Amino acid sequence: MGYENSTFPLAIYGCMDTASRKLLWLRLIGRWYLEDLVQTKVISAIIRVDKGTETGTMATIHSFLRRHHGDMDPHDTVVLLLAFVMVPLVQKELDVLRETEWNTHRIRAQKHTNLPVGIPNHIHNFPDQYGLEQCGFPVTEEQEEAAFECGVLRMSDDFFPPEVRAECERIIPDFENIRPNECNDAYLYLKSKFSVSV
Repeated sequence: MGYENSTFPLAIYGCMDTASRKLLWLRLIGRWYLEDLVQTKVISAIIRVDKGTETGTMATIHSFLRRHHGDMDPHDTVVLLLAFVMVPLVQKELDVLRETEWNTHRIRAQKHTNLPVGIPNHIHNFPDQYGLEQCGFPVTEEQEEAAFECGVLRMSDDFFPPEVRAECERIIPDFENIRPNECNDAYLYLKSKFSVSV
């Protein structure tokens, strides 16, 4: 899942179990699509994506790399301060949506599908009660080690310059607790107190 807004790009990437329709995760920032860019050595001016599984990631990486082409200033304090307030807030809301709404709601029968009717969490946890079976493959220790050794799992999702993050956290130390109805005030307060030159 993904959506790119040229003013303030936030990409959402998700993973859903096909049979139970349980949302396994929703993340605001991803890091795939890079492989193709490295291979082709070309980044498009614009990408258009469908509702496939890689669109959020593609939008994130595309936005990140396109920032060096003159149409977005990575040192724009307004964008950085908005991101400081909004990215954790949106991620928290995505987690709430996944955990307390989507995965606990009842899915009704749908035309032209052979998928079970019920609650995604229950279907996912008890597939045999719905005529399903676990079709996944175990991840071996060697595969886990290879994933760790490649370094991708150690990469930070933090896109802030360290001095910007430090100043923002000094001004709003409990930023993780900002509620949706407080985001405007939090941003305006942060903007009025922020003094680091970016």
